[in-house]
Amino acid sequence: MLPGKGSDPLIQIKESKEYGASKFIISVARQLGLDRIIHSRKVQWREDLLAMIVERLLHPDELSFANSYADTLLWEFCGHPLNKKPDIDKHCYYPLEKLLSKQDSIQEKLVDKHWEKGCAVLYDLTSGDLRFGPEKLHIGLLCNLEGCPLGVEFFEGVTEEVIQPQIEALVDRFKFKSITLVGNWQMLSKDFSPKVNAKEVRQKWFQVEDEFENVLFAQSGNRGRASVLLHMLSYYLKWHISEKLKSIFNNQKKGRQWTFRTVIERLKSIRSQTIQIDHTVLHSIKSTLDAEQHQILSAFDINL
Repeated sequence: MLPGKGSDPLIQIKESKEYGASKFIISVARQLGLDRIIHSRKVQWREDLLAMIVERLLHPDELSFANSYADTLLWEFCGHPLNKKPDIDKHCYYPLEKLLSKQDSIQEKLVDKHWEKGCAVLYDLTSGDLRFGPEKLHIGLLCNLEGCPLGVEFFEGVTEEVIQPQIEALVDRFKFKSITLVGNWQMLSKDFSPKVNAKEVRQKWFQVEDEFENVLFAQSGNRGRASVLLHMLSYYLKWHISEKLKSIFNNQKKGRQWTFRTVIERLKSIRSQTIQIDHTVLHSIKSTLDAEQHQILSAFDINL
């Protein structure tokens, strides 16, 4: 609140919500066609999934759903009323069920869109056994050679007898010429391609493992599987944003270290505010963008 002096108006910021990062990531998701990859029609459960996917990038250390509604316009961008917390069962758990039911369709579309002829890489994300309720599983992230995530697979073990048939099924299903399994226990290959640089693949694996470190033990059963798939789609968005931002990252000013996280934090400072000047209330007043924020948004042709 800025108190008035004499005839000067009394100015109050009545409400302030994060706007820039949510709008940016949602816009990139729609540019990439991720919404249509999930489901061809705009229905609420699809929009709820987009909100949860974006929320993973806004708050990577929080595993709960929809808790950010009071400080962001994210859920409003996805069709929810302002300042009303989404119903967890209806707008989080039900969309997760729908997501899991569409896993094969989603992954086939991602492979069609991003896989180039050659080898695919399946990263073993779990160095030990992971329990999903009564299940005991290993999780693999399917990527192309550039590291773009294409899907997640669940395995009942990582012995060659268990996993080789499943790898062969993946090769047959997606028509891969070869596939390489990478983990901290070994590298197993089906028709190993000499184009694959083992050292480079392992370096990417460490990056991938870090991305999934927190999500693996968040839920059990089908919700656990759906949470991993949701996190993969968040990583898909992060990967594409990071690739396009390389021009900024590669031209860093001395003393300025750009990362994906700093980019999102810079955009989170763009807020939508309700301001009262005396008895006049002004809604949806946006922060003025600075030069760095303009630079980030212009790389994606996004106007806020």
